[in-house]
Amino acid sequence: MEAIKIAKKFIEKYYTNCLVAFLSGSVVRGEGTPTSDLDIVVILKPGEKHHRRSFIFNNQPIEVFANTEESIEKFFKFDVAEKEPSLPQMCSEGIIIRDTHGLGERIKERACELLAKGPGILSKKEIDDYRYSITDLLDDFSGSTKKEESIFIVERLVNNAVKLHLLANGQWVGKGKWLYRALKSFDPDLAKELVTAMELFFCHNNASAVIELVDRILAPFGGRLFEGYYRD
Repeated sequence: MEAIKIAKKFIEKYYTNCLVAFLSGSVVRGEGTPTSDLDIVVILKPGEKHHRRSFIFNNQPIEVFANTEESIEKFFKFDVAEKEPSLPQMCSEGIIIRDTHGLGERIKERACELLAKGPGILSKKEIDDYRYSITDLLDDFSGSTKKEESIFIVERLVNNAVKLHLLANGQWVGKGKWLYRALKSFDPDLAKELVTAMELFFCHNNASAVIELVDRILAPFGGRLFEGYYRD
């Protein structure tokens, strides 16, 4: 309730003439931490310039994602094409703190509709692209003799492997913590195994568990891919 009060006061001061405002983010989901900001999606009047802007208001960090009705549909489509639906997610779960003629409800419905459809199933070409990239990273990781380099390799390796696993099963992906949350939601056992494997590498410089797990993720799609891979 406190977050809603702050968000309403913020809108009244900085976006007085906006048509719609959603309060979203970790605070709305009940996952807020002492460093969490408030994510606010704003719908401006037609012709105004869409933008992203950061504020400190009442000692509270606030991130604003300001769009028009036209531009938010373009960003929805961009996020869906990237298979990382951050803006649709914010609108679908957001609390409407201002609405005009039901526009906020219509945008929320549109966001929910897009999310429900999922990202679509990966094509064979897309799967092979992931297999090739992951194979290259596995070779680098397996052959690395410098832990400082391996640290950077393993981050990309695990991210790509998790994205393949999720997208090939019709699941949305994300960046950073959102990728882990997506995996945990869809496949909690694999998420747990992955964390254990990563801990073995970071704490004991043991890479074998990560390699074994990534190979297991690749197996249903034909395993590693190098010879015969071709793109013009």
